[in-house]
Amino acid sequence: MAVRERPLEQERTSTPDFFASPTVRAVIIVAAVALIVLVMRQYQSVLGQAMLAYVITLAFTPLLRWLRGHVPTWLAITLIMALVLVVVGGFLILTAATLATATTELSSYQAKYSQQLQSVIDWLAGKGIDLSNASSVISGEKIFSLVTTILGWVAGGLAYSFLLLFIFVYMLIDSMRLPTGLRKHLPTAAYDRLMLFQSDVRRYWVIQTITGLIAASLDVAMLLVLGIPFAFFLGVLSFITNYIPNIGYFIALVPALLFAFVTLGVKGVVIVFIGYWAFNTIAGSVVAPKLNAERLSIGFTTSMVGVLFWGAVLGPVGGLVAVPLILFVREIVLGDRPENQWLVDLLSHGEGDGSKAKGPASPPEGEPQGA
Repeated sequence: MAVRERPLEQERTSTPDFFASPTVRAVIIVAAVALIVLVMRQYQSVLGQAMLAYVITLAFTPLLRWLRGHVPTWLAITLIMALVLVVVGGFLILTAATLATATTELSSYQAKYSQQLQSVIDWLAGKGIDLSNASSVISGEKIFSLVTTILGWVAGGLAYSFLLLFIFVYMLIDSMRLPTGLRKHLPTAAYDRLMLFQSDVRRYWVIQTITGLIAASLDVAMLLVLGIPFAFFLGVLSFITNYIPNIGYFIALVPALLFAFVTLGVKGVVIVFIGYWAFNTIAGSVVAPKLNAERLSIGFTTSMVGVLFWGAVLGPVGGLVAVPLILFVREIVLGDRPENQWLVDLLSHGEGDGSKAKGPASPPEGEPQGA
């Protein structure tokens, strides 16, 4: 019996050693992450809407809590729904009207663009600069094809509106009862990190909303003064893309520069470019620090890679939820293990882990932060 028990004992001791190997663990983790990403990409439509609805719910829970202190719960939810419907409905109407007008007048704008482009090429040729070969690269067909793609991206986002609205309603209702259950069943450290994550996501959306409104309002005012068409739609586009770090600014800038070039030529392009840059700089560098934006401490490279990665996985909505997902990975997935501190520092901007400096962020008793 002793001879037969020895191999079994060796097998029992060798099995944990196999899985304890750093190489094996790394392979298993990479394979699991790849599988999760493939599943998320397969169901990106539903998952993207659910994630966006969750983030929006986090932004509205403080308003829901305040309303519940003054009116019945059903009326508080109804008022928030009415507010959301007005905002979404206004965006739908504005976008539909813009797309209809842009489609009917696209040929005329393209002709004006070609005329302006040819005048620039002729002026440069008089200065000894030949751009005749490069004109095909920036031809009206290719440039307006890019603008059509951006408009199609915005129009495609409208398909999210209705299902997203229903998901948002149910999450908003559940947000009133989930914190109690989470506090009861989660360890204290895990619950504190979850509340910290939700607080950071809410702070991010508040900051982006305020700075986006400031920049978009100034953009619209400038475009109206210059007489550039679709000023209000371009302002809405600037506001929405403000939630997409780094890349969103250029998505909003390209159509504005195009219509400025069609309307006013190179002078309009220069004015609009300087205006957009100045307004976004004021909102991002002057207003955002006043709102304590540095507490999010997300690196520029991290946010850029996050937008590209989650955009590839979840589609266009991935850019909108990229920062919340980065915060989730940093504070929930990695933040509770000391051996992952180096990864947390890589994802952060500044010295060390910004989340540790913040400390626990448990909400006041009764605050409906879970969603």
